[in-house]
Amino acid sequence: MHRLTYLDVGYGDILSTLPDSIGECASLKELWAGNNRIHTLPSTLCSCKNLEVLQVYGNDLKEIPSGIGDLKALRVLNIGRNQITHIPDSLGECQNLTELQAYENDLRTVPASVANLPNIKVGNCYGNPKLGLPPREKVREGVVATLRYYSSVNV
Repeated sequence: MHRLTYLDVGYGDILSTLPDSIGECASLKELWAGNNRIHTLPSTLCSCKNLEVLQVYGNDLKEIPSGIGDLKALRVLNIGRNQITHIPDSLGECQNLTELQAYENDLRTVPASVANLPNIKVGNCYGNPKLGLPPREKVREGVVATLRYYSSVNV
């Protein structure tokens, strides 16, 4: 498993957990586990220091590991269509993150640290009823302004 760079277990609608041993995949760059029934991500996932793409949309997740900030190589995080209520502030430590897909969850706010990520290009938080819709002028100002608006919402 040390040489595994790409793992796709998505669209099975049968997987309810990822094994703790996922953290042993030192070379893993992409993990696609969308459209399953995963209810929790093992904290050991945060040991995958080379992980660049994490696609866990369409599951039953309520949270993401607080150690997510340890994934310094992370560029794309898709946690859409889950029941996540908050994003750990540590995600702001993922300085290479360019895309955050957090649509259709139960988010109440977005950490300011995420809005301050230097390379963020996509920040999709639509469909989070408690966040509501950002004012049109914030959307026109771009991703950073929109994420900053969401970070000011605290329900």
